[in-house]
Amino acid sequence: MNVIYIDSLFALNFILNYLLLLLSARLTGAPLARWRLLTGAALGAGYAVLTVLPALSWTGSVLVKIAVTLPIAAVSRGIGRGFLRFLTLFWLSSFLLAGIVLGLGLMISGSPYIHIPVEVLLLTASIVYFVLSVALKGITRFGGLKSKLVPVEISFRGRQVTFNALADTGHTLTDPMTGQSVLVADKDSVLPLLPRDVRALLNTVTNPVELVEQVPLVDNAMLFRLIPYQAIGIQTGWLAAFRPDSVTVGGIKHNKALVAFSTLSSDKAYRALVSA
Repeated sequence: MNVIYIDSLFALNFILNYLLLLLSARLTGAPLARWRLLTGAALGAGYAVLTVLPALSWTGSVLVKIAVTLPIAAVSRGIGRGFLRFLTLFWLSSFLLAGIVLGLGLMISGSPYIHIPVEVLLLTASIVYFVLSVALKGITRFGGLKSKLVPVEISFRGRQVTFNALADTGHTLTDPMTGQSVLVADKDSVLPLLPRDVRALLNTVTNPVELVEQVPLVDNAMLFRLIPYQAIGIQTGWLAAFRPDSVTVGGIKHNKALVAFSTLSSDKAYRALVSA
């Protein structure tokens, strides 16, 4: 007869569910609300405990398992644009994880339910997270995402914003004066960095030329400048850009970088474009 340790089962599922939800959020560019991910992980771990109780064994059916993932994903991500992408990745990563955990239990004791020491459990969770993150980077290319997502942090006058950017080899926008690459960010994602009066202008003035003319001077210098660009159907266009204190892309900090504003991914899978 197999002995199931409820505490070990809950802890194992909680840690692995959290890592899977965190992985899905990062790969889809979803905002990382830690309390949401922790709540979703606890919900999933609690369900795992229910499935091994004799009176509730019916909850372990395939249909119930699939149904339970819906509230777990909804709590962790929130229902909105990008939810289906997040849910799909959570399903795929869970399928891969199930095979890894089952194989581990069978190799150690011939049973998938065993008492795993905390240090072994944490090491196993880390290995699973690494394996899945590598495996799923290629899977996330469905839906047109053909380049990798990288974390970005922009700092300006004591404020910071963080989000995912799409590292795209086709992104070649540069500053014509310095030749430096220009990061193009979704306007709403950068607004919290700017002074209140500037935010008001950005919400009302859509023409980049007019915006540069109307934004007040900051430290006796122009905050924005114009960057020319070309695109399909646009022979010559302009983007308003500013120079923050620093831009960190994929862990690499740049003290001299420009950030331009534009409208990007509609489902917020990424909020900026950077040169790959």
